[in-house]
Amino acid sequence: MGAVPGKGSVARNAAWRALQVGARYGVTLLVTLIAARLLDPGSFGVYGYLMAVVFLLAIVGDFGISAAASRSAALLAATSPSRIGSLVSSASLAIAALGAAVSAALLLAGPRVVGKGTDMIPLLVPILFLSPLSSLLDGIYRGTERFRRLAIVSTAVGVLALPATWILTRRYGLAGAVGSQALFYAMLFAGLAPGLGSRALAPSLRVLREVVPFAATLGLANLAYFLYTRIDILVLERAGLVVDIGYYVLATRALDVLGLPFLIHGQAAGPRSTRLWESGSVDELRRGMRVGAALAAAGSALLCGATVVLAPVLIRLLLPAYDVPLVYTCLWMLLALLPVKAWGLFLTQGFLVPTGQGRIVLHSTWIGGLANVALDIALVTRFGLVGVVAATLAVHSVAIAAQTALYLRSLARARRNPPPAPTA
Repeated sequence: MGAVPGKGSVARNAAWRALQVGARYGVTLLVTLIAARLLDPGSFGVYGYLMAVVFLLAIVGDFGISAAASRSAALLAATSPSRIGSLVSSASLAIAALGAAVSAALLLAGPRVVGKGTDMIPLLVPILFLSPLSSLLDGIYRGTERFRRLAIVSTAVGVLALPATWILTRRYGLAGAVGSQALFYAMLFAGLAPGLGSRALAPSLRVLREVVPFAATLGLANLAYFLYTRIDILVLERAGLVVDIGYYVLATRALDVLGLPFLIHGQAAGPRSTRLWESGSVDELRRGMRVGAALAAAGSALLCGATVVLAPVLIRLLLPAYDVPLVYTCLWMLLALLPVKAWGLFLTQGFLVPTGQGRIVLHSTWIGGLANVALDIALVTRFGLVGVVAATLAVHSVAIAAQTALYLRSLARARRNPPPAPTA
């Protein structure tokens, strides 16, 4: 590996990271819109279901290794930069082994897993390898603070992927839409890999042992988050509501993009929260929470208003096949969740994780995820898509309220038991 660059400006790194995250969300939304535009609603529903299945299988195929490797890379960059190459090799082999196991399970299970998308399995298998490996390289870049190159490569690949998605989907339909996802991850991997240098070190069992415990925790957290969110798509498919999956995908993609400013704001506030927590400045943390809550409320109100005005115009113009009452019902219901989601993103990224309270997120997400599955199953038969969205609204609202209450309690405990003053 080449020399690991020294620490850059936090503000500069945050700006590059914001560019990368913003571009990723924007590209994801545009790819979704292209698929919705060029496929009929039934095929788009199958596409949404296949992407949910491959996302779940990719979680198992990665199981937190890529995120844990990012943390390990940051530690090694400061202590043993020469071992980063071994980290990359070890983590890559582990992901490849998990990917092979998951791919074998997919090939054996076949129609029982992908339903109407059985013919797409050969196109899904490459994604099970390329997606986690791309995430691994993304994590290594972040851990070694190569934010500029990461942002440039990721954005360039995303821009190139858009016309490719349009051409492939228009020519090959559902197969083209799924294949374009495999192409995107292949391009991303090919763009990021050369930046790690040419010296690949032999895999190390010792390095892998250092990564695995934290990776397992993150893998369980990712599975919980799937139950908390995308499991809705699998429930809709099992209920036979394939077309409704497309409606749900469009509405949730819009909600994700609307939440992006609050995600970035929270990530920017995170380092300050870490310093305040370490210094025992509980009052300052509370003040930051109040400011964040006010900004989340005001910002989400503005975005909701703009969406109510613009969404019908854009749907009629770009996606006339989705200009149906159920789409608007789903979208308006999820817009009601935006103020809560905005605050939840800011709370998690800006306070919970930076101050070492990630267990609150993990526990609430697991409980919320299981509750979401139960409510989905209970409501989908009678109320269909509206029941699934209502379950999302209820579970997310309760979970984020619980996270807020538990974090305030942890701040109260920290005030009663402040950290010892540093010695001279």
